[in-house]
Amino acid sequence: MPVNNMPVNGAMAAGNPTRVAPPKIRMQAPEPTSTSARLVLPSPEELGVAVQVPAQIPPHAARPSLDWNRAHTRLQELGAVGFHLDRLPQGSCRVTFLLPTSQPQRTHHVEAEAANEADAVRNALEQAETWRVSQR
Repeated sequence: MPVNNMPVNGAMAAGNPTRVAPPKIRMQAPEPTSTSARLVLPSPEELGVAVQVPAQIPPHAARPSLDWNRAHTRLQELGAVGFHLDRLPQGSCRVTFLLPTSQPQRTHHVEAEAANEADAVRNALEQAETWRVSQR
């Protein structure tokens, strides 16, 4: 008779096989317990990071108004081929635009800087009109 060298369960080796209940498998994670530690992030001030408030734009009533429709129409009448508005770090504005010249592929650069965009646009339009009259 051949000898079986395979390992044998202890209960079976004793000659008393007992049924072991199959393990219970739960297909869902257990409910979280309320004893878990709550994660709290420190505020920027607690980390030593200063919160900077952006510079406030003055209220609409404090800024000189500009009729953008009228300015746009005037730029079209002048034949402007480019327009650009820059807000400068010190708070002022720069307006630039390009006007066609009598020479093909050449433009005239108009630039004005002022404390606010309305004044910058007005100043640039005045320069453009002065230049246009000088070209006639």
